[in-house]
Amino acid sequence: MKKKDILLLVFIAFISCSCYSLRKKFVRKKKVTKKMPVYVDFKTYQEPKSQEIYEDYYLFTCGWLEELIKSLNFTGNRKKQKQAIDEALMNMEQMMVFLNQEKKEELSLIYEELLKIKEKIYSSFLNDIEKELIVKKIEKILRKLHSQFSWSKIAKWRK
Repeated sequence: MKKKDILLLVFIAFISCSCYSLRKKFVRKKKVTKKMPVYVDFKTYQEPKSQEIYEDYYLFTCGWLEELIKSLNFTGNRKKQKQAIDEALMNMEQMMVFLNQEKKEELSLIYEELLKIKEKIYSSFLNDIEKELIVKKIEKILRKLHSQFSWSKIAKWRK
């Protein structure tokens, strides 16, 4: 019995004193991550031509109006309709920057028509007849844009 007591006391003493290296052996170490150095390569880019920028805004406007027609006719997704009309208006505003006052006034009439359409889309649920009317108006606006505001057509009215 004495041998068991002595072994028990030695075991308890060993546990209470415990070795730091033994504890260190079984404790997980924190992972140290090295930050990767950042290299910045400065380049000088050429300014895009005003023709390219105007054509981009023109194409974006037409594309968003076509997307609006598609969502009004087929999907009926109100969120997509709102996004399409907002993006078309924003791109049309950017188109106005490249035009002189005379042509800007013509484009502002189309812009005001789109604002009225935006109010209708944002106001409430649209029935099929209202959707048809809006689609017809947007198609008419698209025809005007294609016939009067492509880059080749506005050559005289550029700033």
